[in-house]
Amino acid sequence: MSAGRAVPDVPSAPAAGRARFASIDLVRGVVMLLMLLDHVRATWNGGTGVDPLDPAATTPLLFLTRWITHLCAPAFALLAGAGARLALDAAADSGGPRGPAARVAARLLALRGIVVVALELFVISPARGLVPFASGIIFQVLWALGASMPLLAALRRLPAAALGLAGLAVIALHGLLPASVGATGAGAFAWNLIFSRGATVLAPRWILDVWYPLFPWAGVVLTGYWLGGLWRAEVPPRLRVRLLAALGVACVALFLALRLPGGYGDPVPFAAAPGSALRTAYFLLDAEKYPPSLQYLLMTLGPVLLALSALDRARPAPSNPLLVFGRVPLFFYVVHVWLNVLVAALALGLLAPAGAVRGLEGAIPFRFGLGATYSVWLALALALYPACTAYGALKASRRQRWTAYL
Repeated sequence: MSAGRAVPDVPSAPAAGRARFASIDLVRGVVMLLMLLDHVRATWNGGTGVDPLDPAATTPLLFLTRWITHLCAPAFALLAGAGARLALDAAADSGGPRGPAARVAARLLALRGIVVVALELFVISPARGLVPFASGIIFQVLWALGASMPLLAALRRLPAAALGLAGLAVIALHGLLPASVGATGAGAFAWNLIFSRGATVLAPRWILDVWYPLFPWAGVVLTGYWLGGLWRAEVPPRLRVRLLAALGVACVALFLALRLPGGYGDPVPFAAAPGSALRTAYFLLDAEKYPPSLQYLLMTLGPVLLALSALDRARPAPSNPLLVFGRVPLFFYVVHVWLNVLVAALALGLLAPAGAVRGLEGAIPFRFGLGATYSVWLALALALYPACTAYGALKASRRQRWTAYL
C-alpha cells in the first residue's frame, strides 16, 4: 500500500448558518482524486520496484504521477485549520468566544479529532495488507490531523494571528530538530510520534511506524487556522483573491530561493545533474516529505494557495464531481482505502490461479503499467461518485448526528 496516505480535511464544513465556499470544496475535491491516484499507483504499479522519484530510474509520467500527489497532505492540513476557524468563528459569533455555542463547537472539534485518530489506528492501518495488524500499526496523516484538532480546540481563545505565527515558526524551524532518536523504547516512540518519522520495534516484525509526526503538520493546521480568517464575511472577495495569490507566489519564490542555492530547509541540498535538464528538474522537485521539510511545504502550499485564489469565484453545479468529493472528504478517504484493497484482493484471486501473478506472497503491490493504474483509478472514482453523492445528501440533511464525525 502507499507509504504515506494523505487524508481529508477534518472539520469539513463551517458551522450551520455559514455558507460553504466552493473554492475550498473544489480544491479539496481535486486533491481527493490525486490521493486516490497515489494509492492506486502504489497498489497496482508499486510492485515494479521503481522509485517514482528516483531520477536515475523514473520516467516523466511516473515522476509526475507521484509528485503531483505531494499536494494532498499539505492541502488537507491547511484546509483543516481553515475549516476549524470557520466553524469556531461561526459558533463564537452567535454567543461570544466564551459562550455555550463556542464551547460546544470546541468540544465537537476535539471529539472529532479523537474519532479521526481512532479511524487511523483501527480502520485505515489494518488496510495496509491482506492480514490486518500483521506487521504493526502505521501512523499516517489521519493521526497528525486528528491529534491537531484537540490542540487547536484548547488554543482557540488565543489570537488567530498568534496561532498563525506559531504555525509558521514550527514549519520553518522543525528542520533543526534531530531525526529519530532510536528504534526501541517508549521514549523513541514518543519522539517519533511528535517530531520525527521513525519506526519503533516492539517485537520481531511488529513495529509502530510513524510516517506523519504531529509536528510540523500541526504547524500547517495552525497556519491554516489563521488563513481561514480570509473567508470571513467582512473580508472582500477581491482582497481574499489577491492575498491568496500573493501568498502562493511568495511560497513558490521562497522555495526557489532556498532550493536553487542548496540552502536551508531540506536535509538533501539540491544539486544540478550535469548534462541533463530533465534529471535536474527531478532533483529540484524532490524535496523531503517524511517529515515534511520547509522546502517541501513551500513547494506544495504555493500551488494550493494559487488554486484557492483562481477558484474563488467559481460557481460549480451541485453535481460537479470535485464538489461532491470535496464535501465529504473523510467519508471518501475511508471508503476509497478499503475499496482499493478489496478490488486488489479480488483481482489477485482471479489472476493468481491463471498464473498472471505469482501467488499471494509479494503479489500485491502488482506490477502493472501506468495504463492499468489510470484505468483502475478512473473506475474507482466512478464507483465512489454515487456513494459520495448519497452520503453528502445524508450529511446535509442532518438526520443522523453521527455524520458530524465522518
